[in-house]
Amino acid sequence: MKNKSILFRVGLLVGGGIAVIMLVLVVLPFQQLKEAEYSRLMRNVEDASFNLLTRIGADLEQGVNLTKTTANLLSGDVALSREGVIRMLENTVEHYPFVIGIGLSYEPNGFDGKDSLFKGGIRGSGWQGRFLPFVAKDASGRGCYSDTTHTHTFNAWYSEPKRTLKAFMNEPYLLDILDRKGVNITSFAEPILKDGRFVGVCEVDIELDRIFAWVKEDTSLAGLATISLYSTAGALLVTTSAEAMTDKFAWERLTSNERLALQNRQRIFHQEGELVSYISPFYMSSCEQPMLLSVDFDQGHVMASIYWQMAVSMMLGVVLGVVLIVIVLFILRRLLRPIHVVASRIEEMAQGNLLLQPTGYERRNDELGRMAKSFYEMVGRLRAVLRSIASSTNALAGDSQNISTFSQGIAEGARGSAASTEEVQAQCNSVLEVCQNDVDMSGQASNEVAEARETLSKLVQNVEETNHTLAEIVKREMQLADIASQTGILALNAAVEAARADEAGKGFSVVANEVRVLAERSAEIVNDIQKLRSTSSKVSESSLKELLELERVMAGIIDNMAYLTKNSHLITDAVQQMDGAVSSLSTTSQENAAASDNLASEVRAIVDHVHALNTEVANFRTE
Repeated sequence: MKNKSILFRVGLLVGGGIAVIMLVLVVLPFQQLKEAEYSRLMRNVEDASFNLLTRIGADLEQGVNLTKTTANLLSGDVALSREGVIRMLENTVEHYPFVIGIGLSYEPNGFDGKDSLFKGGIRGSGWQGRFLPFVAKDASGRGCYSDTTHTHTFNAWYSEPKRTLKAFMNEPYLLDILDRKGVNITSFAEPILKDGRFVGVCEVDIELDRIFAWVKEDTSLAGLATISLYSTAGALLVTTSAEAMTDKFAWERLTSNERLALQNRQRIFHQEGELVSYISPFYMSSCEQPMLLSVDFDQGHVMASIYWQMAVSMMLGVVLGVVLIVIVLFILRRLLRPIHVVASRIEEMAQGNLLLQPTGYERRNDELGRMAKSFYEMVGRLRAVLRSIASSTNALAGDSQNISTFSQGIAEGARGSAASTEEVQAQCNSVLEVCQNDVDMSGQASNEVAEARETLSKLVQNVEETNHTLAEIVKREMQLADIASQTGILALNAAVEAARADEAGKGFSVVANEVRVLAERSAEIVNDIQKLRSTSSKVSESSLKELLELERVMAGIIDNMAYLTKNSHLITDAVQQMDGAVSSLSTTSQENAAASDNLASEVRAIVDHVHALNTEVANFRTE
């Protein structure tokens, strides 16, 4: 299937589609089709029966209506003479095409009670004077009085209405009517009643040849069924079959329900084995027995015919399908011829030949013409495109080579930049480490200076407290000097008083002398203390000045250390930023180096592709 042509595939597809359609429409619903055909046959049987009954009834109704109208007229008070009645019958019969004759048969003195006056061959009267007129229709359709009084017999068409006081139809028979010989007729009679009393019969003769011809020539059932017409007595009148199935209608073969349905003027289906009969009654006026139209068919024969018709239909469908496939393939072959030509040109184009001439189908106005025209235009444009591609690839090959060289130089420069940035980054890391150490040391020095300043402040405070203590000592020393001075004065006074006491005051003089000595030593100690205090005060004041100067210097050192720490932090931040920038630059340089390498590789691949494309383009002939 892979190497089959489109024509073969389309033909196979169409054939398969038709086969599937036939399978769906015929084979699968076979039972439904059979039932539909049988139902259609039943409808045809009903339609044929109804149409025939309608046509037969229309003919027979003419005679029935004429008979009833005339009987009703004569049953009333009508002042017509015997001759007037005959003229009325002559004029009336001309208007009824299927009525071939009309006659009256009165009881003795039943018409006017004057039979004795009309003895002796008066027109319309018998030898006994009874009124027995008969009017026949000649070949031209004109009503003519026919003297039948000498042959007029009283048979069933007269005796039955007299007995039952109902209408009656006689069995068909052959009769010579005027100049016409052997005419098939049937006689229909209606009783003439006056005041409920039977006085006579009105009888018409209805021609049956045309009705028999309708039955024999009916082709609505195409020979599948036999149509038979039976008289009121059940005798076979006419049939479409060459060999009548039965000469007499067998009422006894019907069920009681079927007979009741016929009596109720209904149609029935009667089946005995394979034989199916569709029976339709036709009642005329008040007749007790109807005429029967029976459509008989053999179900097996009919189904065989249906099967044959279905087989013929299927065979016809197959033949039509084959013909359709042949026609479709023929049309497709003509339609696909341009496609075949274009396909061969495409194969040549695939082999590299672009110097193709027009196919000749470009002038067509349909889709295939547009396709051939578009193909030829596409070939022309493809030649121009390939020429342009060839020139472009040559230029592209040189440019690609230059780009490859430049990209390789860029890659080498990017790799050198990457190495330099890595070295700068290493130096930045070292500087950053030193700056970080300086920041740490300045911070530590700031802390130590702050601690020294705090100690110096405590020392100044201690010196000030010492000066204050010395001041207190000076105050106490002044008091001690006063006490020593007063003690000396007291010792002097005591010595004077001891001298005055003479011997008694010697002991006290010793004490006074010791007290004086003690006062002198106290005065010396006070002098030494004053000297020491003077020297300590000078030293303390000098130390205090130096300490205050040192505190001021320490404050300046602290401020300088704080500024130095701040600058160290700024330097560290700047170096960190520089390190980040150098790191980013290093990454970018490495990426650029990698991208340059990739670019060089891609450019080399492009160069290879350009050479390959030049090779492929060289396979097409464009000039």
